[in-house]
Amino acid sequence: MPRQRTVKRKLLPAAINLAALRNGKGLSQGALADKLGTGLSNIARVETGAYAPSVELVMEVVKFFKVSANEFLFGKMDAAEIELQKLFTEIRGLPKAQQDTIRQFLIAFKNKQGVKILTTPVEGPGIDDK
Repeated sequence: MPRQRTVKRKLLPAAINLAALRNGKGLSQGALADKLGTGLSNIARVETGAYAPSVELVMEVVKFFKVSANEFLFGKMDAAEIELQKLFTEIRGLPKAQQDTIRQFLIAFKNKQGVKILTTPVEGPGIDDK
């Protein structure tokens, strides 16, 4: 009987990222499959590189983990990048005045300029409010 050769495939970033995101939330493959409305075998096949994720699965992953489709599919995401994605998602939900303040701060920081401290309070929940 001829010996079968095992071909090692390079995993797609999506396979690596799905496993990392899932493990970061402490979920099993089955638990993630339930949350995304798909089958366990679908998650396992994507994570092992047997299948590329379907468009539907990508949409569910992006929504559930609050990451961009581009980074999920093509880029390596480390914990800091995932945290930034989550922060920017939260910022999008803030009132426009608070978004503008954060935008001004980030632009000043990027340009290494001094940051002007606002003396008038901005309406809405503060940083310490949960």
